[in-house]
Amino acid sequence: MRLPAAFEEFCQFLRVEKEAAPRTIMTYRSRFDDFLQFARTENSALMVSQFTVNLCRSYQYALDKRELGAATIRGRLAMLSSFGEWLVLRDLSPHARGGRVVHTYYDHISILKFIERNWGLQPLSVRSRDNLPNPVADADNPYVPRNMPAIGDLMEMFHFKHESEGRGEKGSSTTHRLNYGAGR
Repeated sequence: MRLPAAFEEFCQFLRVEKEAAPRTIMTYRSRFDDFLQFARTENSALMVSQFTVNLCRSYQYALDKRELGAATIRGRLAMLSSFGEWLVLRDLSPHARGGRVVHTYYDHISILKFIERNWGLQPLSVRSRDNLPNPVADADNPYVPRNMPAIGDLMEMFHFKHESEGRGEKGSSTTHRLNYGAGR
């Protein structure tokens, strides 16, 4: 799939699922167009598989050379990060378990914990929130874990048919998108 087509799906997701304001989507489109203009100097027809952490880092360096303000660069990279996370979750969605309610507490750190567990990576630091344990549910109240503070790693929400399926190969674009989307 071409990257612009995937970005259009992302904009549709923002509009429908996240109820993003039209101005927000317009800003994202403008920032993405700038990224595409940069990326097309590297590749003529950009495919989703070419959206890697290395390309995003090259873009970051190019923005810095243009002497843009720090807030402008952060905003453009935040858009790429959001888009990268959405691509990864879209890739994982066929493996999602359905038909049950999960009471585990999750937040944005859960994505990072999932990446670390699924690919056998180390936590960011000894003090980061991705070091918190997975919650242990209390039978009387499944919403309040016995071992607080705790944050889930999303693994119970997915079912990979074989141990090797769903695991990114060391150089795959999905792995790179996961790592970039998680801020690595």
